[in-house]
Amino acid sequence: MISFQYTAYWSVQLFPASLLNLRWMDQRVRDGSRTLAWKSSWVSALVVATLCMSYQYGALLQHDITMGGLAGTISGLTRRTTSAAPEWPC
Repeated sequence: MISFQYTAYWSVQLFPASLLNLRWMDQRVRDGSRTLAWKSSWVSALVVATLCMSYQYGALLQHDITMGGLAGTISGLTRRTTSAAPEWPC
């Protein structure tokens, strides 16, 4: 399930890896072994994948379906009208 803490673990590593990969691609374009269209196609694929995942899982585009563990949606939280402490499942 993508809504658990494992995503937070690998996504932190994925961002620097993507930057290093883009730097490597830029070096290949500059030395002439690859074309700019090759790099542009990879960047376009990253953008499309980011938008698709954001639409599906609600990180940027759909805040109403953002997941948080087994709690389901975590948006639309309201203030409790009673002063009783909430019961948390153990």
